[in-house]
Amino acid sequence: MTSYYISLSRCNECGRIFSNWGFGSGNTLGAERYTDGRVEAPMFDPGQSLLSCPYCGLLMWTRDTRALCTMRDVDYMWLFERDLFGLKEDEKRAVDKSVLSSQLKGVSDDDIDSLLRDKPKTAGTPDMIAAMQEKPWRNREEEKYVLVNAWWKLNRLSSEERTAFSSVSAAICERLPFLLDESRDAELIMKAECFRLSGRMEQAVSLLSSRSVAGEYVEWASFVKKLAERGDSEIRKIPDNS
Repeated sequence: MTSYYISLSRCNECGRIFSNWGFGSGNTLGAERYTDGRVEAPMFDPGQSLLSCPYCGLLMWTRDTRALCTMRDVDYMWLFERDLFGLKEDEKRAVDKSVLSSQLKGVSDDDIDSLLRDKPKTAGTPDMIAAMQEKPWRNREEEKYVLVNAWWKLNRLSSEERTAFSSVSAAICERLPFLLDESRDAELIMKAECFRLSGRMEQAVSLLSSRSVAGEYVEWASFVKKLAERGDSEIRKIPDNS
């Protein structure tokens, strides 16, 4: 069973209170892994570092938002999913206000009444391709986060669909290698993958031959290297040899 935690935060631009959901627990059972470093699994959530306000659309970094409170999914459902419980509306609203007031210190009664009247909207996951145009980053790590996630989104598309974004994909594969840290095994392989997907096979093979990687990265690096040696420039799912 998957559990979640929900935080309530205030937008720095419009001042509205929104919710942000995250996995309380998860795992990589049944995961599919791809050569670009993307992992997809039913109960896997890498979390979000960049959010979009559901009211005004402001892009904001999670580290810059201050959670007014954080609660378990069952507590959130009790407060905001009234139709799931048998209490009369007026009885439950009185209980809700008392509970929410105890958690949201420094929040006005008007805000609390508004939250109970209209369930807070959930922060969105930004379109990272569009976010590239806004350039919300302030340093290399934030730029790398946006570019990697835009790259992964593009790589999910079919070959035909990616054609429309060929210039964006080329720009990512040109810039991202300068941001990836070769001292980290995962980023070394992702850098080689940037080279491979953009047709720079010799650079991909040379980089993956420059040093060995450890543990879980060995199979991934070996597979990417073999693809580059064959001249294969398509995104591939890594075979599960377990």
